[in-house]
Amino acid sequence: MSRELKPPITYLVTSNETTSATTPISEEFQRILALVAAARAARISLVQLREKRLTAHVLYELAARAAA
Repeated sequence: MSRELKPPITYLVTSNETTSATTPISEEFQRILALVAAARAARISLVQLREKRLTAHVLYELAARAAA
């Protein structure tokens, strides 16, 4: 009986280094986008943007850009 092996699910969780003062032009915002791009290039399966202190607007902007 042959079993087909599936690739493992890999999961990146961001480090919550942002603050409520973070904006889309902030260095930490850009670092997260670069991290997500690197994760995609490394074929990471899932990304969790764990940035609890961002405002809703900035978190939405981060998620939208990361998904693009």
